[in-house]
Amino acid sequence: MSTIMVVDDEAIVRLLLKTILENSNYVVLEAFDGPDALHIVYHHHIDLAIVDSDMPLMQGSELVRQIKVKRPNMPIIMITANPPANHGCDVLLVKPIKSADILSAVNSLLAP
Repeated sequence: MSTIMVVDDEAIVRLLLKTILENSNYVVLEAFDGPDALHIVYHHHIDLAIVDSDMPLMQGSELVRQIKVKRPNMPIIMITANPPANHGCDVLLVKPIKSADILSAVNSLLAP
């Protein structure tokens, strides 16, 4: 079973993504900001991260950069309302996002 980290400063978004992913048999760890996410990456095995682009303390693109330093092969999906010019992620999904879009991206990135 794959473990996915969901990083978003909005609790309702984390809950929504967690529900979608857990209903598809993924294990989900939640982080509310960049520093919290980095702590999880350093202390847990994560197969994939879903990162919001706009968060306090650390923008999503900076978090992606720091994750890639520690885990260069970990796939990352960024969700955003305003696509950044340099996001560094594997998949960029623009809000509003449908559950089918998230699952399609996750399944394609985690496919053997």
